Amino acid sequence: MSPMDENRDFEDYGKESLKYGDKAAKLPNELIIPGLSSGKDPKKAKERAASSGYFVVVVADGYPNIYQSDSDEIAAANAGLHLWMPSSIDFLQTALRATGGNEENILKVASEKEFFEKLANFKGNIQRLMIIAHGTKGGIGFSGTEFEGSKSYLNIDVLNKKDNLDKVKKIKAKLLANSRIDLVACNSGADPNFSQAFKITFGVTVYGFNVPVNWILRWSVDKETKEKSIIPAEHRGLVFLVTNSKNKPIIYFDPKKMPFRKL
Repeated sequence: MSPMDENRDFEDYGKESLKYGDKAAKLPNELIIPGLSSGKDPKKAKERAASSGYFVVVVADGYPNIYQSDSDEIAAANAGLHLWMPSSIDFLQTALRATGGNEENILKVASEKEFFEKLANFKGNIQRLMIIAHGTKGGIGFSGTEFEGSKSYLNIDVLNKKDNLDKVKKIKAKLLANSRIDLVACNSGADPNFSQAFKITFGVTVYGFNVPVNWILRWSVDKETKEKSIIPAEHRGLVFLVTNSKNKPIIYFDPKKMPFRKL
């Protein structure tokens, strides 16, 4: 989960190729997170969701940004691959892209306990559940540090834990016959045993990836110092995958449109 090499070609989802790096080409306007003033009536949309189920996003909230300043973070990103990793603030911006800027149905969790509790206590049915976190083969991390590993980990043992059974029943009761769970985490679909356990636990179709899920870090120029040292929130949260035959990363402005693989 790291930025790509400076000035490497990107193939944007449904758009022309572009560059990323210090001299990045302008990304399309969709980079700005849309608010709720899209012309649609939010009250009517909420009423429809209440009857057919909500789109809910769980965000791993226990990964602090370890850098002292934007300049330090940019320096780490510029130093090379795997020297920068996304933190919870990046995951949150990805979630906001998915929900169109609506924070109401974004659940921030820093432990597996919070994961089960917040979903069990969610008011309403869930049509689509997206989980955005760090991941490895066989599990999903909710807290820790990017380079020292996860402290709170959702794996097969946790899914089967007796202490969670009552909460699992409550969550399953909120899921519909056509509900789905999307795992937006590195290699979360690489272990068929884990994905199968997830599917059995919640009784719905699970989607994920067996390849790394990568985040992009972009920055702006400080008007006074002329240095590239500002990272606006709306510049975070862009996700890319390398899944095509050209071996070019594809940027996804809306994570719901990512090519999820049925697990």
